[in-house]
Amino acid sequence: MKRVAERAGVSVATVSRVVNKSGFVAPPLQKVVMEAMEALRYHPSAVARGLRTRETRSIGVLVPQLSQPFFSSLAYAIERTLFSHGYRAFLCSAEEDAAEESAYIDMLLGQRVDGLILVPTGQSMANIRRVLEAKVCVILARPRLRPARCMGI
Repeated sequence: MKRVAERAGVSVATVSRVVNKSGFVAPPLQKVVMEAMEALRYHPSAVARGLRTRETRSIGVLVPQLSQPFFSSLAYAIERTLFSHGYRAFLCSAEEDAAEESAYIDMLLGQRVDGLILVPTGQSMANIRRVLEAKVCVILARPRLRPARCMGI
């Protein structure tokens, strides 16, 4: 931001207001800042924004097998919907393997996703419990829900 501010001849606070769309910045000054950002190929850091807002605008989507038409269609619809609302989707396919599902859950939680859409493999209730205990927003979806298997959640 400092380089953008120097190039545009404005303060870092002004650049911040333009980048974050917060506070008033006169349209001609906004244009100068935007041109400086473009010239320097500056892109705001999603990580820095996430630290400040405690929001990553990203959602993990974990399905059992992306190569199956049902799950690929589902993942596509979820990704398009998230994108249209300003969210990024991390699409993951566990390949019907509980260990791979667990590894993806670790990775997604480590990325500090704002939420998870999980279609569990059904091979490990422990993975579902870990997600629920992580206190992250979660949607559990099961194409063939068997209540007896889910009673312990």
